[in-house]
Amino acid sequence: MDLMKIGVECDIILFHNYDFGMWGVDDNLSDDDAMFYLDYVMARLGSYRNMWWSLANEYDLWKNPDGGEDKSKLDRRDWDRIGNYLLENDPYDHLRSIHNWDPVYPDKEWLTHVSYQYPNTTSIIMKLKAEYDKPIVNDEYQYEGSLTYGWGNLTGKQELKRHAMAVISGGYATHGECYVVDGNKRDIFWTYGGKMVGESASRIGYLRTIMEQLPFQDMTPDLTKGEGLTKFCFSKGNDVIVYLYTENCLEKDRGLGVYSRDGVLRHYDATIYDLWDMKKTREYETSSKERIGSTVTEKNLTLAVFIKK
Repeated sequence: MDLMKIGVECDIILFHNYDFGMWGVDDNLSDDDAMFYLDYVMARLGSYRNMWWSLANEYDLWKNPDGGEDKSKLDRRDWDRIGNYLLENDPYDHLRSIHNWDPVYPDKEWLTHVSYQYPNTTSIIMKLKAEYDKPIVNDEYQYEGSLTYGWGNLTGKQELKRHAMAVISGGYATHGECYVVDGNKRDIFWTYGGKMVGESASRIGYLRTIMEQLPFQDMTPDLTKGEGLTKFCFSKGNDVIVYLYTENCLEKDRGLGVYSRDGVLRHYDATIYDLWDMKKTREYETSSKERIGSTVTEKNLTLAVFIKK
């Protein structure tokens, strides 16, 4: 309830694939017994509207309890039985997905959206959207933090960039951080919550406020208006055009113009945002045949929004 009051959606992980008997939820729990467990969870938590069901964290990861090599094991459980049980028995029809380690779970009727983890937040999102025709959520593009592991030591700027690239690709993403604070390596926000100390969360929130003013659901990536490395385009036809320029953009000197390919003159209100400094840097009027404000002078991750008048 407290999380719902502050607008937080809760993706409940139903099965943990490396329990090792610590909680008794996963190890030695048969699929038949799991149905009773699901009944309890739905009865206990299902009435909260901000609940989502994640069938498992890294559903295919089998960790050797003796310390041997991790392996991808796709049939650790009858995931389709579990997913269909939720579909048929959850009276509130909460969102349902399953988190991967290696292969993304194949499309099923019970799957409401795709949950995946990889650092790639652009081409994989577009590929999965085309294959599944469902919302795509990158649930783990690695974390801002200070851990020694590669997945846990992104800088704030790296975290923001990966999140922004997920958005501009037509997908969704979840932020996380794992800083060790005062030498405490156990109670990290990534696992236990608490207070965030990183730099990216507020800036991702700023990006969200911008995107919520746009017809996001009607927009698609336009691969013809960016080189796919440091400049990306996301648009609703010619009505709304958004460019994302990375800090090392190769085309900053080629402009912020909205160029007409069909010869039709269109007029736009343009707003340029510095996503790191969280501010508008420029606002102006332009057209599909002008080059007003054509050079990207911002040094940080930049979002340029053009809305047809």
